[in-house]
Amino acid sequence: MNAEGDLTLAELERLSRTMPPFSQLLLSGGEPTLREDLPDIVRLFVRHNGIESVNFPTNGLKPERPRAFVERILEENETLTIYVNFSVDGLAATHDRIRAVPGNFAKVEQAIALIQPLRERFRKRLWVGVVSVICRENYRELIPLAEYFLRQRVLDGHYFQIVRGDPLDPTLMAVPPDELRALYGEISRIQEEYARRAFDDPSAAARWMKRMIYVGTFNFHHRVQFANYAQGKAWPMPCTAGETAIVIDFNGDVRACELRAPLGNLREYDMDFAAFWDSAIRRQEVAAIARDRCFCTHVCFLHDSLRFSMKAQLVGVPKSYLARRFW
Repeated sequence: MNAEGDLTLAELERLSRTMPPFSQLLLSGGEPTLREDLPDIVRLFVRHNGIESVNFPTNGLKPERPRAFVERILEENETLTIYVNFSVDGLAATHDRIRAVPGNFAKVEQAIALIQPLRERFRKRLWVGVVSVICRENYRELIPLAEYFLRQRVLDGHYFQIVRGDPLDPTLMAVPPDELRALYGEISRIQEEYARRAFDDPSAAARWMKRMIYVGTFNFHHRVQFANYAQGKAWPMPCTAGETAIVIDFNGDVRACELRAPLGNLREYDMDFAAFWDSAIRRQEVAAIARDRCFCTHVCFLHDSLRFSMKAQLVGVPKSYLARRFW
């Protein structure tokens, strides 16, 4: 979003009208909150596709915007849940250095503070989190960062993703495997605390089940990512990119996964998503992903593939939960 050649609201409406019902809309950037019509975009997909949740990141550099957009979206869409995740890659000095924006950390903290009244007002419909990318420059201080936010009690979750893709500085990828393994073990403890705070059902059995699924799912993600990152191992289930999820770029380019080449541009299909979905090129891409056993560390596709694997859900997640303290 917010780049030259962005799809217009009219084009997005045409796209939405030609898409089937689906449950989750994930927005990315640039910075999604720079797009003034963001609430109108979300409304399109609620109205035409029945989405149940929307997830978007923000760098917090304009602290008032996440709060303003979240409030309007939740007021206008009474059945919708929003997951807003602030990007924080270290304590103040490290975060500002990685982002190359002096004062960025302070602005993120301000944005998180401004959204707190909405977190109380829209309890269980607004989940406020922080996402931290694990890289060579910050891995030693991510647990202190997580503990800092735990003490503040301003978040509903803190999520950690290993650096991926082709960063401008390739040495950022060089996180020592033994250090990464130890870090994941500490992250499990952090996520157990967030699970304890989030799930307070009167039934002890329900509390345990929800906490197990929450912590076990993140541990499953991290074990699969670690095996991929440190050992080059494939996933324990097929990747469903291009079947259960699709990526639409700001300019209409469409691809099965962010890490794969575009399959075309939706403007070539007159923004008719159904026409693209029925195309031979998409079917060929899905077949290639299955044939090549494509895998990576990308959590969006890892999690979506997990959701469509009974073995991963019924065996992988509980097993990961039971082994959460043994890395």
